[in-house]
Amino acid sequence: MTENIVSLSLDKYNLPPITIELMEVTPDQAREWLLKNVKNRNLRKGIVGQYGRDMVTGNWAINGSTVVFSDNDILIDGQHRLHAVAALTTPGAAVPLLVVRGVKEQAKRTIDSGTKRTMGDRLKIDDTGTGNSNVLASLLRRAVMWEKGQFVNAGGLLSPSPAEMYGYLEDNPGVLWSTEFASANRRRILAPVSVVAVAHWVTSRINNVSAEWFFAQLVEPTELPSGHAIHALNKKLTAEASQRVGRANETEMLASFVIAWNHYRAGRSISKIQMPKGGLKNSNFPLPK
Repeated sequence: MTENIVSLSLDKYNLPPITIELMEVTPDQAREWLLKNVKNRNLRKGIVGQYGRDMVTGNWAINGSTVVFSDNDILIDGQHRLHAVAALTTPGAAVPLLVVRGVKEQAKRTIDSGTKRTMGDRLKIDDTGTGNSNVLASLLRRAVMWEKGQFVNAGGLLSPSPAEMYGYLEDNPGVLWSTEFASANRRRILAPVSVVAVAHWVTSRINNVSAEWFFAQLVEPTELPSGHAIHALNKKLTAEASQRVGRANETEMLASFVIAWNHYRAGRSISKIQMPKGGLKNSNFPLPK
C-alpha cells in the first residue's frame, strides 16, 4: 500500500480485493488505458468536450466519481473522462482521477443505472436564490452557448458543463432576475418560459430599461400604433400557440423575440415576423441590438 492507494476486501461477501487510488493521469496514460476499453457504450463527444473544457480551465473537480477497471483489467467505467484527458495538448498536462481496480466485470451491468442529476437538481440542492431552478438551468445552458457563439438550440460539442453554467451564474447574477420574470409570467406571454427567460436576459444586457418596457408590453399591452413590433410579436406567438402540436421550436421563437426587439429599438414598423430564407442557422441567427 502506498500513500494514495487503499486496498479493501470483505470476505463475508466473497468479494475480490478492490483498490482505490488517487492519481494524476497524463494523456499518454489515458490513451494506454483506453486500449482496455472494450464492449462499452457509444462515445458521446459532447460529454468529452465538456470534460475537456473543464480540465483546461481548471474547473475539473474530484467529486468521488471513479475510473473503474475490472478484475481482469478491462475498463468498465470512465471512458469519457479518459478520452478528455487523452485529448489534452498542454505540455505536462495531467488530471487527478480516482481509479478503482478489481471490480467484477459483471458489475458493469449496474453502472449508471440510477437517475442522473440534472442541472435543475443541482441548482435546487444549492439553493441558488430562486424557486425556479429548472428555468434557471435552461437559461444558463443557453446563455453559456450564446457566449460561445452558438445561438441555435443544439448542444453538440458546445453543450455546457455544470461547471461552466455555475461559473456563468457567478459572473452574471442578473440571470436570476430574468428567471423570476419569465417564471412569474409563464401564463401571460404565449411562449415557453425558457424562451422568455433567454430573450429577457439577452435583451436586458443591451438595455435593461428598454427591455423592461418591451416585456411589460407583452404582459399588459398599452395602446400602441399600428405596425409596432409588439403587435407583430404577439401575433406570431398567438399563431404559434394555437397551431402547436408537441414541443415548440425554441430556436425560432427566440429569434422572433430578437427580430421584434430589433425593430422596436430601431423604431421601425413591422407587420409580420419572418425567419431568414433557408431556415435559421447559427450564421444567420438575428442578434439583439
